[in-house]
Amino acid sequence: MKILEIKGRVLKVPRFSYRWRDGFPRAPAERDAYLLQVIADNGLEGPCIATRRGEVLGQQTAGILYEEALWAGRELEKLNYYWLEEPLRDYETTGLQELHRRLEIHLCVAETSWDSLYDVANHIAQKTGRMIHSTWYRKGGITGLLKIAHTCEAFGMMVQLHHGEIPIIHTGCAIKNSKYVEILVPEAGAHLCLTYPPTVPDEEGCVRPPEGPGLGYDLDWDEIEACTVAEV
Repeated sequence: MKILEIKGRVLKVPRFSYRWRDGFPRAPAERDAYLLQVIADNGLEGPCIATRRGEVLGQQTAGILYEEALWAGRELEKLNYYWLEEPLRDYETTGLQELHRRLEIHLCVAETSWDSLYDVANHIAQKTGRMIHSTWYRKGGITGLLKIAHTCEAFGMMVQLHHGEIPIIHTGCAIKNSKYVEILVPEAGAHLCLTYPPTVPDEEGCVRPPEGPGLGYDLDWDEIEACTVAEV
């Protein structure tokens, strides 16, 4: 379930009631912290994940102001959250620097910028966080993602792998400075036109790439034909 749907159900308000900033839905930080507490207490799936190591990861989704992000970060520290993802938009580097300086919780940054290792290098140099969030389809493919991971490794930083299914799992197996990979739920939601089944974590929370040659999967041409609107 998406964070907006969970918010609406927990807070008992319609989705249109959220304020908007920069095109992202937002609610007051107090409500977000309350929501995360409810999720942590009840083991629900939402903007955070309880791992088998007992670490809890929080995602703020960059929809609040600096003062609200600082308050939310401190509240999440009380709940022993492992990291806070995207507390501000990636271009708000001054605010991220100040959050990183004032908070103990790890900040996971640089997810939404459509750039490369050079953008990541700027985040590292400006000390906007302790973890870099990245994927292959926004950062120059698998090769671009590997460059980012190795750049982070040189500075002793973790790279958190954003969702991207099979290519992202292959990348995670090739680097040592990553602990988690993001898997969408339901798993079939982003699994399109492939013969290989969706990636589902096992009972210990681990995922593995296909063992076939290359990326290990083939295209499902029957599904592609069914989705085709026109040929040019």
